Amino acid sequence: MKLDDFSPNRCVAFYMMSSYLYYEKDKQVLTDGMFDQMCKKILKTWDQIDHPHKKLIDKESLEAGTGYYIKYTNMIKGAAESWYTENQRLKKMTPRQKASLGQSSLENFFQ
Repeated sequence: MKLDDFSPNRCVAFYMMSSYLYYEKDKQVLTDGMFDQMCKKILKTWDQIDHPHKKLIDKESLEAGTGYYIKYTNMIKGAAESWYTENQRLKKMTPRQKASLGQSSLENFFQ
């Protein structure tokens, strides 16, 4: 997963899902470093973002590198659980199995 490849709106989606999984479900998909970089990218591109969940994010939380105080919608919760399940499934696959998939649904998740 390369952060530079993601649009600011897509970063919001991953930020929301990652925060939900980490703070509410004690599950981690992104490394702490990746999460911190994502927060910085969202802050840097704040004015370009038109994601429908932007209103749930405050800049202070991004500056602190946290998503602890977010009020998660059912949409975010469902997407996060699907993302986590897909991530776990991919972790169990061999490189050959992954190659046969082409671009994974994880990579397509928010395109």
